[in-house]
Amino acid sequence: MDKVHAPFNFVPLSSKVFYPDWSDKISQDIPFKDGVSGYISLTIKAKSPIFVRDGHTKDEGDKLKENGEYETAAKLPDGRFYLPATSVKGCVRNVLEILGNCKMTVDKNAKFAKIDVTPAELEKKRQGDSSERPDLAECIFGYTGKEKSLRGRVQFSNFISEDAEEEEITEKDNFIRILNGPKASYYPIYIKQELHNGKVARDYKTYNDGQLAGWKRYHVRDKDNIWKKCVGKDKLDTKFKPLKAGAKFEGKIYFHNLLPQELGALLSAIKFHNTEGCYHQIGKAKPYGFGVVEINVDEIDLNGEKLQMDDEPINRCMIAFEDLVYSDEWKNIADELVTLSTTLVKNDHQSKPAPNRKPGQYEYMELKDFSHAKNEKAALRPFSSIVRKKSVNDSYRRKKEELRRKAEAERQKAERLSKGLAFLSEKYDDGPNAGKFKVNDFKGIRNRVDRYLKQSGLASVSEEDLPLLCEALERVQAGENKATKGWDEEWIKKVKG
Repeated sequence: MDKVHAPFNFVPLSSKVFYPDWSDKISQDIPFKDGVSGYISLTIKAKSPIFVRDGHTKDEGDKLKENGEYETAAKLPDGRFYLPATSVKGCVRNVLEILGNCKMTVDKNAKFAKIDVTPAELEKKRQGDSSERPDLAECIFGYTGKEKSLRGRVQFSNFISEDAEEEEITEKDNFIRILNGPKASYYPIYIKQELHNGKVARDYKTYNDGQLAGWKRYHVRDKDNIWKKCVGKDKLDTKFKPLKAGAKFEGKIYFHNLLPQELGALLSAIKFHNTEGCYHQIGKAKPYGFGVVEINVDEIDLNGEKLQMDDEPINRCMIAFEDLVYSDEWKNIADELVTLSTTLVKNDHQSKPAPNRKPGQYEYMELKDFSHAKNEKAALRPFSSIVRKKSVNDSYRRKKEELRRKAEAERQKAERLSKGLAFLSEKYDDGPNAGKFKVNDFKGIRNRVDRYLKQSGLASVSEEDLPLLCEALERVQAGENKATKGWDEEWIKKVKG
């Protein structure tokens, strides 16, 4: 097991932030020429127990703790459980920020002893001189800045369940300890390190000379591997009743005046760029395996047209988004995200009683281990170097080529239609046949016209082209006898319509 470990890992940051060049043209009132509006119907299924609290304030939560009572999940007046719109929006936005090469929000007030450069200053370097401009997530979800603000163009509904039930809690597993995990100043975890055989190659990179490790993502655990019990001081423990794994929640995301590439970004965030087997995480106690959810797109209403993820208009939106951000670096970032979001990890030593067990590979370190790890120059390894790396869905590169070929075929078809049967009047420009018609017998006329009708999707010759056909047939009839070989009045009647 690694010396440095945690219930989370990181997705690398992009080297540069992507700033949409249309950000100053966004309006709630004046639609984009190619803007789209509609909704996305979603079903969210809990793969592990899930808990989003019922709107308790901190004081109310503390009072429940003092009285030995449970925090309860969000519930409607009629008794149905639900996931608040803000919680679903938060988990989707986080993925969009990663895939959209967006800015990272860092606490500007965070300062550490013996460190001259703050996390916020490191992130500002990445954002460059354009840090006040909105990134892709801010363009879609909105933002509030010092001088400018923008209202979001997507709205999430609450996601309501008809079948969610609370877990049955017993005294032996009703505590979830909210541990003090590694502080952000612990650079073997939070700063990107150059590793060789799992150890720092030279000296540790720090905030003074390093880069942020990236976007924090908690490891995915299934319902049989949640970290239920940690014995500690009562004041660090809290009681809550999670909802059972298997619960389904339904709701919608409404969007207004999004550009196709923005809708592609939103769908890419919901479905991890349409990669199979990926999970979002939502609610409380994510470090312990709670809140693992699968989100499925049931229907997309695009300007009134009902569509599915694999329909061509949606493929075009996904391709438009991918064209904005795709690079080798983006592919590596997306692969790391997919690896963290698909790989179900297991708790080590689960069978041992809580007081005697040692933290496993995907759990928080004990306090004494932090200094030991630094002495051995250990650091948190990227998850893809611990498990087999997964790949983001790359089918849109192929679909883009398919659409290109289709567009080219349509262009050629349109060109043929614009020319009509003009080929029947074409003559040789030079050579021994100079001045003669290229199509000079009935067989040639029939073959060329049949091919034209098939390629153009027509059943008969248009009124505009009918004179050209009649002229060619008359010319053949007036020519030598061999020119009329295979003459077919039924065919002529058919193609004339």
